[in-house]
Amino acid sequence: MTFSASSSFSGRNARFGLNTFGGRTVDEPWYGDDARALVIDFTRGRVWDGAAGEELTLADVLENSRAGASWLPDAAGNDVEIAPDGLPVTNLGLQVYEARTNLFANPDAPQSQDVTLTTGAHQLWIRGTGSVTLGSYGTATADTPLAFTAVSGDLNPTATVTGDMSFVQIEKGSIPTPAIHGTVRALDAVRPIGPLLAAFRQNECTAYVEWVERDPRPNTNRRFWRAQKTGGSGTTSHVSTVLVNGQGNVNASHTSSGVNGSVTSTAPDTPGAVGRAYAVFKAGDFGLAAQRKEYVQYNNQPPTCTLDEIDDWMLGRRNDNTNDCLNMPWRKLVIYPRALESYEMVDPDMTPVEPVPFVDYPAIETTGGDTAPVQYYDGVDKAKIGHILETSAGPRRIVVADGVDVVEAPYYSRDISSGGLTFQGNSDWFYPEGGGLMLNLSGSASQPTDFIIRNLQLGCGLSETGRHYGDRDCLSVHRVKRVVVMNCNFAYSLDELASVYPNAVGMAEEILFYRCIFGPALRDPRDGNGEKYNPQAPHNYGLLVHNAVNVAVLECLFVCNEARNPHVSALSKGVLSQNNLIYNWNGTGMQAVEPTSTLARRGATMAFRNNLMKPGPDTHAGALSRAQEIIRMDKGSAVFFSGNHITDGADFAQDRRLAWNEVALRNGGTRNSLVEEIPFGTPYAPLPVETADDRAALWSHVLDHVGVREMTPDGVATPGYAAASAFTKAVIDGVTDGTLEVVDYPEDFVPLPS
Repeated sequence: MTFSASSSFSGRNARFGLNTFGGRTVDEPWYGDDARALVIDFTRGRVWDGAAGEELTLADVLENSRAGASWLPDAAGNDVEIAPDGLPVTNLGLQVYEARTNLFANPDAPQSQDVTLTTGAHQLWIRGTGSVTLGSYGTATADTPLAFTAVSGDLNPTATVTGDMSFVQIEKGSIPTPAIHGTVRALDAVRPIGPLLAAFRQNECTAYVEWVERDPRPNTNRRFWRAQKTGGSGTTSHVSTVLVNGQGNVNASHTSSGVNGSVTSTAPDTPGAVGRAYAVFKAGDFGLAAQRKEYVQYNNQPPTCTLDEIDDWMLGRRNDNTNDCLNMPWRKLVIYPRALESYEMVDPDMTPVEPVPFVDYPAIETTGGDTAPVQYYDGVDKAKIGHILETSAGPRRIVVADGVDVVEAPYYSRDISSGGLTFQGNSDWFYPEGGGLMLNLSGSASQPTDFIIRNLQLGCGLSETGRHYGDRDCLSVHRVKRVVVMNCNFAYSLDELASVYPNAVGMAEEILFYRCIFGPALRDPRDGNGEKYNPQAPHNYGLLVHNAVNVAVLECLFVCNEARNPHVSALSKGVLSQNNLIYNWNGTGMQAVEPTSTLARRGATMAFRNNLMKPGPDTHAGALSRAQEIIRMDKGSAVFFSGNHITDGADFAQDRRLAWNEVALRNGGTRNSLVEEIPFGTPYAPLPVETADDRAALWSHVLDHVGVREMTPDGVATPGYAAASAFTKAVIDGVTDGTLEVVDYPEDFVPLPS
């Protein structure tokens, strides 16, 4: 599926816009990006065996032993009968509950009766419209279960049934458990087999568990697993224990020579909340990460046996038949075949925050000034064009031909405060110092709307103007709405190549960058005295999107930028970076960033999907590890990284898909903001990247359409290498053969025309 700009044109007065399709396409495999892991989704009854690269069933990795039937709730609240020895799983997940006896005879046909109790805590709960009164202990209704403590001297009370009753359960224990339609619920003995047991027994691995809090919370320990090796004297050596206790804390221990190493971390305590925890096991080390706490690692003495020596590994309970059971739904289990690093662990913090609202954003399209007569300028005074850009009202369409007398940046810092503008060129030149056109679209009291900037070569260069901070970006977009920037080249900037930024009045909205080239920027140019043109250099940055709404960056080429390919920050909402090529980044690739103010750390939504990234001569190992990055961003925002690949642009079968847990973290950033699906609606469906052929097609498609090139009077760009401008060809050549490097001066890349 491809985008087609030309199909949106039917003459001079047509609207510009991309073909739009139903959005929300998510191309992630259900088991996540790390295909090597063993993933069990209990709620859907599916298993991914990363070692074999195939899907399995639950029966392939788990076995159970239980005398008699059991009943467990499903997501609709129905009781599902589980046959003897059947796995205790419904669409709520794996559920291992304590062994219990229903002390109420014939519970499905309730009649008043005497009940025999033993001393201790008990639970009485019912289904129906009536009530059950149990002697002096109290009365239970469907909405108000009864928890009571049986005392000696009152162990044979009468249960009096009143009203229309469908089920009654009286059980001994500190919490109620699912319905027992017979007399006894026997204890499940769920053990790993086959690939799961093999995954557990690796001497270096990470286990991830995900559960749902229940109400009321059990005050007994809820066990995820307990592994042991039986000693010669009958003693046991516990190798691995992970549990959630009655206070909602996740505990894990790795016993070594009688010394327990354990970490406690608070888990969510809201009924229905999802809890998550990681446990890392490797020789001599133990680590735990639980929701709401940062990852920590404890170094312990070597365990008394290795993981491959265990002879009993029990899921959901202890090994010694005690009622120390899960007592809640366990949704997911993942075993990674290595010890994850701290930065790879998602969701170390579960402080409740408001959910990020899902918003469907419209397509970004406008007529700009295409309805106006064309005004051609060729070799005229720059001031005349500037005057028209600045002061004219109503639709206007300005076309700049080659050779316009641009002495230095003529248009920057002049507010273009009237919308309805198309600014178009067929320019393939720069001023000898690298300067060229620089534009500033900025609304003041009002918010101007409807701009088209297309087929322009934009550049700052090293003129004296470039020494001023405000004159370092090729294009600035401040508080305007409906802006389409297509087939433009941005180069030789001293700060960002382009920026979308709010001003004192408000935010920019509906901004589309389509098939543009961003780079190269200038890294650290100096004048004849060795003085920096930009005191902040090196500062060769790409595209900054800050506090903007509904911004799309599609099918663009980012070249030789240190970072910001793009950089999306603050309260930006609905920002999509999709199907772009990123070449030779020498610091950071794609960035999701939040400001230092914690009050602002809420509500941002952004997506970086199906982008191809080719390392170049300046892409060092550190830059490669930061291809995807989160800076300062925390809970309350939603960031989607998906389908991004490292490629050499030639042998696409060797591409490496960036895993969702490979997002680098910096300056306090966490993975709390990462989401599994795109967090907003967009009309722009992505070009696929699933196969090598898909990625090869995307690579060629972008290079065939990107940058300044031949264009019809109606603004339709001609595809193909032959139609590209000289500058565009030089960029494509350098990206294709991998020779294009970071530059300090314009002449380092392309000999400029006089």
